[in-house]
Amino acid sequence: NGLYEVVPRLGRRKVYFDVDGENLEAKGGPNKAQKLRDDYEKVKEIVLDYFPGARLQMSGSDVPKKYSLHIVMSNYYAESVAATEVLQRFAQKFKEEYGFNGGIYTKNRNVKMINQSKRENDKATGRLKPPRIHAYIEGDTDIRTHFILSHFDDDAISIGALERLQDSR
Repeated sequence: NGLYEVVPRLGRRKVYFDVDGENLEAKGGPNKAQKLRDDYEKVKEIVLDYFPGARLQMSGSDVPKKYSLHIVMSNYYAESVAATEVLQRFAQKFKEEYGFNGGIYTKNRNVKMINQSKRENDKATGRLKPPRIHAYIEGDTDIRTHFILSHFDDDAISIGALERLQDSR
């Protein structure tokens, strides 16, 4: 299971976020994975505060050492990778406390699709770890609404129209 969407430099794409956390207890730090699970509703609240009426399509994986959440908004879009600069700033603002990843807004970025997994090697043993499947969490049950490059809502609006988001520079 390894299907990805390749998000190109040009062309309309839905607004999407990647929220990640790693269990940092082994390094003497807080258990960020647990914190993200505990703050799941807060992450949604932050997104909805900046994107009024957003229809959130959410998928993710939650395993003992890693947490990953993909949020795709079917009714908000950006025109190109250049238009996602404001999303990079938004992610940077909430990176430390909530794990938003601003590094996903680059040209030809591979984004794991819903119900897909990524196989990783265990650094200690060199063996493959069990797959982390990015499963449905909430939103529309039609998985096409979770795609970034297609199946936009008919009433989707450009993020350029959001004054609050633009003012958060």
